[in-house]
Amino acid sequence: MDFEPQRIIKLDESVVNRIAAGEIVQAPVNCVKELIENCIDAKSRQIQVTVKMGGLKSIQIVDNGTGILKENLDILCERFTTSKLKSYEDLQQIGTYGFRGEALSSISMISRVTLQTKTKDEIVAYKVKYENGNMMGKPVPCAGNQGTSITIEDLFYNVPIRQKTLKSPFDEFSKIFDCISKYAVHNYKISFTLKKYGENNSIKTQISESPIDIVRVIFGNEVANSLLKVKTGDEGLKFQMEGYISNANYSGKKGQFLLFINHRLVESKSLKKALFDDLYRTVLPNTVQPFIYMSIEIDPRNVDVNVSPTKHEVSFLNEDLIVENIKNEVEAVLLKTNETRKMYTQQLLPGAAQITFETSLKEKDKIYAKDMIRTDPKSQSIIKFLNQSTESPNVSQIVQSSPETRKLQKKQIESTSLSSIKELMVEVEKSCNQNLKEQLKSLKFVGNVDRTKSLIQCENVLYLCDTRRLGWELFYQLSLKYFENFDVFEFEDPLDIKELAMIGFNLEECSWNEDDGPKEELSKQVESILLEHKEMLQEYFSITITDKGLQSLPIIIQDYAPVFGHLPMFIVRLAADVNFDDEKECFKNICSELATFYSKWSVKESNEKEFEYLMEHVIFPKIQSHLQPPEKFVNDETFLKLTSLQELYKVFERC
Repeated sequence: MDFEPQRIIKLDESVVNRIAAGEIVQAPVNCVKELIENCIDAKSRQIQVTVKMGGLKSIQIVDNGTGILKENLDILCERFTTSKLKSYEDLQQIGTYGFRGEALSSISMISRVTLQTKTKDEIVAYKVKYENGNMMGKPVPCAGNQGTSITIEDLFYNVPIRQKTLKSPFDEFSKIFDCISKYAVHNYKISFTLKKYGENNSIKTQISESPIDIVRVIFGNEVANSLLKVKTGDEGLKFQMEGYISNANYSGKKGQFLLFINHRLVESKSLKKALFDDLYRTVLPNTVQPFIYMSIEIDPRNVDVNVSPTKHEVSFLNEDLIVENIKNEVEAVLLKTNETRKMYTQQLLPGAAQITFETSLKEKDKIYAKDMIRTDPKSQSIIKFLNQSTESPNVSQIVQSSPETRKLQKKQIESTSLSSIKELMVEVEKSCNQNLKEQLKSLKFVGNVDRTKSLIQCENVLYLCDTRRLGWELFYQLSLKYFENFDVFEFEDPLDIKELAMIGFNLEECSWNEDDGPKEELSKQVESILLEHKEMLQEYFSITITDKGLQSLPIIIQDYAPVFGHLPMFIVRLAADVNFDDEKECFKNICSELATFYSKWSVKESNEKEFEYLMEHVIFPKIQSHLQPPEKFVNDETFLKLTSLQELYKVFERC
């Protein structure tokens, strides 16, 4: 095999520039970050950002800063042109955001840039376009205010492979939202505006006196009200830190770490680990993450800001000692507030009700021992054999609801005329296993194995059944059966839809992440979708939604209320997972979501006796009388045959 040395060639300058651009600008958010930093360096007090298609189509950033001199416009987008740096030694004392002169050059290499600028001493503004780092024509005089407006269009138009690796416009906008949120908190004396093209503002902050004011606007009152101020420093280590941390009562599901070193938004894995993993994990439950904002100032001579092309990481001297110092201060502040810490139990949503079951125990006919699974022949179940008390428990504790709900009168059931519902009911009938249905008519509850499995006897056969699957199927079928005829739980105080949705997005079950978009915006979308279909939801499902909030829910089984702690997730799924464009699919989806919500009976909150009462006297009687078990139950182990009396007698007949 012939091994010939390869000739080394010098890359064309355009290729070099394109490679450099790919390192600095990896997504629309990088453009926004670089240009915002330029605006701040230009002493702007108002920064407005408008994006189209998540920044892929266009990004416009307008500020009221010092502007750019006309004589500098010709080299503005060339590489390594900067007003912040004159010699290499100046890197040791960088006090601004931009300094390498690569941001605008890189952006112009992969997009079409239009710039309009005016300084306070110039009579007119000047407008100019750039491509591939070069000015296209001469600056054109035009009318304009002091400051700079930069418009970036068709980002990555000449790098198609990068376009394919980007996420959806919605995801890219979420990253931009997160970036501007952090800069707005740190630069609270600057007004920030962010919006999508043609839509209302997503972020709108005013010049404030404290970062807490901005946190309240962007992240909400819960975060702002939980913040504690921290401050520390060390002359020997040459650093100062000020910031705000959430207290031990904070219950956010998603952590936020806003870290600025010498006013530059950066990341620090060592500091985040020390605070989030080593400190807060011992204070908060595993599902709760803190909110931390910190501004650290270190002697510029001890900081290397030139580590990363995107400048998202910095390196500094004595990192371990500084991190330990900050951790100790945060721990001390948290300990001071330990005396006022709240210990949370299962909380009720506003407007939820305590529902008392009125089901009475009925006398059963005497059952001979040979017809029962081996228990006390005077008892009806293993549970009663083990627990001699026949007193019915206070099952009102099984559900978490509010004393302010009231149950309306029972309706007369009338058959629906909608063909879509009739078709869905026919599908249920066709899928029913008739043999299993006949067996369920003789169902006798034996006992619970755990909170998801129960033992039942059908004729002389003992089954282990999955109560979660049975419950879901039962509530789905009853939702179809009572379509347009539901009894109603009515809330005296309506529940705020946006507030419920926000709680839902904070739940671990929701699996929300940054790429999904801001929770506040998603909560508004949930409210908008449900209000748009409120007439249908009320008429067919007794789900009453008004501008004031959620006012009623359907009663699917008498003397049973859902666990209102699961209501936020139900609201989110009702808006997100229902196809409102197709009638049949819509009704099927809503019945499915009702089944999911109502079949999540209180597992952790109720005690054993109450849970057994619920299963034996509320759920399984309905299963016996109303459930049409689908064919899949035979094969998916919803019903698992354990044994039969005949088989047991064969084993023990010699005893």
